[in-house]
Amino acid sequence: MWHGAAANAAAVLHKPVVAHAHLRLLLAVPVCPAPLHFVTNAGAAAVTTRGPSPRRGVAATAMPSSSPSPPPAKETTAGPAGGFRLTEPSFLESLMPKKEIGVDRFLSAHPEYDGRGALIAIFGFRGLSLVYPDKECGHLGNSGVDPAAAGLQTTSDGKPKILDVIDCTGSGDVDTSKVVKADADGAIVGASGTRLVVNSSWKNPSQEWHVGCKLVYELFTDTLTSRLKKERKKKWDEENQEAISVALKQLNEFEKKHAKPGDATLKKAQEDLQNRLDYLRKLAESYDDRGPVIDIVAWHDGDVWRVAVDTQALEDNKNCGKLADFVPLTNYRLERKFGIFSKLDACSFAANVYDDGNLVSIVTDCSPHATHVAGIAAAFHPDEPLLNGVAPGAQLISCKIGDTRLGSMETGTGLHKCDLINMSYGEPTILPDYGRFIDLANEVVDKHRIIFISSAGNNGPALNTVGAPGGTSTSIIGVGAYVSPAMAAGAHCVVQPPAEGMEYTCSIESFIGNVRSSRGPTADGDLGVSISAPGGAVAPVPTWTLQSRMLMNGTSMASPSACGGVALLVSAMKAEGIPVSPYAVRKAIENTAASISDAPEEKLTTGHGLLQVDRPASRFPEKINKETKACLQMWAFKYAEQAKGLPLVSYRISITQVGKSSHIERRFINVPYGASWAEFTMRTSAFDTPRRFFLDTVQVCPLKRPIKWEAVVTFSSPSSKNFSFPVEGGLTLELSIAQFWSSGIASHEPTFVDFEIVFHGICIDQKVIALDGSESPLRIVARSLLASERLVPVATLNKIRMPYRPVESNFCSLPTSRDRLPSGKQIIALTLTYKFKLEDSAEIKPHIPLLNNRIYDNKFESQFYRISDSNKCVYSTGDVYPSYVKLSKGEYTLQVYIRHENVQFLEKLKQLVLFIERKLDKKDFIPLSFYSEPDGSVVGNGTFKSSILIPGEPEAFYVGPPSREKLPKNVPPGSVLVGSITYGTVSTFNKKDDQNQHAPASYSISYIIPPSKVDDDKEKAVSVGTKSISERLDEEVGTHVFNNC
Repeated sequence: MWHGAAANAAAVLHKPVVAHAHLRLLLAVPVCPAPLHFVTNAGAAAVTTRGPSPRRGVAATAMPSSSPSPPPAKETTAGPAGGFRLTEPSFLESLMPKKEIGVDRFLSAHPEYDGRGALIAIFGFRGLSLVYPDKECGHLGNSGVDPAAAGLQTTSDGKPKILDVIDCTGSGDVDTSKVVKADADGAIVGASGTRLVVNSSWKNPSQEWHVGCKLVYELFTDTLTSRLKKERKKKWDEENQEAISVALKQLNEFEKKHAKPGDATLKKAQEDLQNRLDYLRKLAESYDDRGPVIDIVAWHDGDVWRVAVDTQALEDNKNCGKLADFVPLTNYRLERKFGIFSKLDACSFAANVYDDGNLVSIVTDCSPHATHVAGIAAAFHPDEPLLNGVAPGAQLISCKIGDTRLGSMETGTGLHKCDLINMSYGEPTILPDYGRFIDLANEVVDKHRIIFISSAGNNGPALNTVGAPGGTSTSIIGVGAYVSPAMAAGAHCVVQPPAEGMEYTCSIESFIGNVRSSRGPTADGDLGVSISAPGGAVAPVPTWTLQSRMLMNGTSMASPSACGGVALLVSAMKAEGIPVSPYAVRKAIENTAASISDAPEEKLTTGHGLLQVDRPASRFPEKINKETKACLQMWAFKYAEQAKGLPLVSYRISITQVGKSSHIERRFINVPYGASWAEFTMRTSAFDTPRRFFLDTVQVCPLKRPIKWEAVVTFSSPSSKNFSFPVEGGLTLELSIAQFWSSGIASHEPTFVDFEIVFHGICIDQKVIALDGSESPLRIVARSLLASERLVPVATLNKIRMPYRPVESNFCSLPTSRDRLPSGKQIIALTLTYKFKLEDSAEIKPHIPLLNNRIYDNKFESQFYRISDSNKCVYSTGDVYPSYVKLSKGEYTLQVYIRHENVQFLEKLKQLVLFIERKLDKKDFIPLSFYSEPDGSVVGNGTFKSSILIPGEPEAFYVGPPSREKLPKNVPPGSVLVGSITYGTVSTFNKKDDQNQHAPASYSISYIIPPSKVDDDKEKAVSVGTKSISERLDEEVGTHVFNNC
């Protein structure tokens, strides 16, 4: 990461506007950005500016900052001044944007450098994967690529597009260690118990058949499973209703024939008919489709391992899906063949055999995402060239690292050989440039010279929102999402597209929700976004979606667009004999990118600019690099000078209209010390059509993920709305507002939006309240540093965590070549087994404090857990983000899998403490009481309800432990009740607002379950049972007198 000029620019950019106890920030935002008229009560003169020209006076300051209209990159499809003109060619081009990054110009000059010889790896969702260079194959991974998808069969020069399909997660693994032999009729018994007829033409010299089985829903995505369940339920309902009709008819006929059956046999027959009818009716209520079981058979034909699948359970016609009719598959890389489970699901799959036939991997995709990303990078459509990917000549390998069991969350380490890696996922991180994934990424870039490209994230438009690993890792090129007028008008069907290209804000409803391209800088001062590329496309999707293409948007799409562009350069470099270096390529594409905006703050949005693949060869990187550094230093100086004149009082800003949407207003506010929440009022006026805005606030905290609050707000008419959100005192708060492209279409009226922000705070001497399990209450001291506040403490315990140690821990070296690092080290897996018992049904989830809620900034990989019962029925699976599951009374086993190459690290986790967190029923919530006296919780006096805090004056009170009667039953000592505590109330909301009246700033509170009460009555009965009452009385009186003496 850079820590020089970029860091200085970022630091100055975040120098705050100092806010007092109650800061009132009023600003007006139009339907479209306009000449900006800044008016402050400090007496500054209004200055009007437009476009990239420098602003003067107060208006030129970085805080508040307003994104000006960026100058466009060269657009061959730009229309007249009145707006963008959409034509049929430009519409088709907008579906797979390539002109924006100069692909058309590059391929026009060098048609043979269309990605041929370039080997690409693409990770689409959260991924933990390794790749290393080789001349034989490319690597494309994440949720898995569908080899049957349109455009992913061949390259532009006729070579196979996808060279291998691998599942690195284990989600499709089938144990086929059981070996059987066929009987005289050529049939075997499958692992499911089904009799399977083997095709007599299959060669099997050993006559040994490896068998296994799998619940097919474990191989399908949630979306596909849901569709199949609906279709199967519909058919089942029809058949069940027909069976009910037959049973009812039989019962009616019986009763008609035997009006008063007196014979016992007749009565029994009538009961049987009635019970059959009742049973069929109850079946409809208790219907639960766990999915059909498919049988897998593997054998060696003398040359290679073969796999066949019996899918009769999926077919309506019992003559379809038979094992003998299946066309055998082998490892995908050998013959590049795939199968289809059934016409109903239309899901393709590949197979790979490992461990001498004892393990078969059935590879399916777990999301359309990877196939879509692959299509953007390298799809080839010979009949529709405008829909080609950026590098149609490149080859790929699909390495699935998204676990189907987890909805595409990563669990595996993928390994293969390539020239480039693309990764289209990320999330906030505690530390930049830290974690197991970063260590591996640095290795493949620094040691194996791979070009690693990743999405910057979709968490903007506020600054400091770039995600890991793309925006926070030194060795990875982070890509932001750009949208051109052609993309807005064509792919997104915007009636009034922007006149110039820009980064995505919150403008699009898409596959991943609102697209909000993340912005830099990072916590350690890097720009975060390296370059930008088109962030949307209509690209191929898997066949099970029942459509050939789909529109998706976001930095997930920008990253493969950039990766495909770099693949063109790699193709040219290889053809020209130029050594490929990730450092040289990065410097070339960054220094030759087209500037999207001249505004200094936009550098943190767009990076070095829009990728231009036709420029790198004609520029001198060293010279440009010096110019870039000089520019960064100029920003820092400029912002430092402007910040000196910032008003330290509240101010009002008015902005009138000009013809552009997706305008972003930013304000940087120094949250005063002592503030813990903000109350936010938004008022709109002067518009005639509905307006829709996106509000975003961010505070960057050390060794903690950013504090982020966001909201989508729609105003159908001029009105006001109230919000509240937690803040951290003493840290800069960025407030950003952006409007949707659909906001105010066909309206010429400006919209004025006024904001009022008031900071409130109640400071507590200890943020985390931990009651130790004794009868003693805990003293709390509260202060208000800003203004008078109403102190109203409220605390509730609503969950319980029970600690467990593993009953068993096992190490194993993962057996296959899938799990070997480039260094040659084999990945080690640690399996921890926990046992727990539920006395009643409950919603529970596992909680591992050391590992949870961290993916990229974690030194351990592939965290995965599974909860099953004594019958090995799996009820829940999860990862570093565990979720609740409702379980019935009974005993359960929880297994946790953790991987690393260093067994010494794993040794330290053999006794890893895990908590089972259980939700309490609402009726069992435990509210805590507060007192003004230290003995109040025992004697019941001095209840504390509320108080008015005088600024600077402390107020002390006590929180008492819960009463023994309210503690959950059957909970072992050492368990922890957890909940939350709040201290203030929101003051600006009225009763009509559907808002929680308690302040949004809440803190953790816990109570340790003490040891159980000692039952000594039985011991006393044994020792005194032979004594008379008078003897026992004399003994007690004597003891009392002795003690008093």
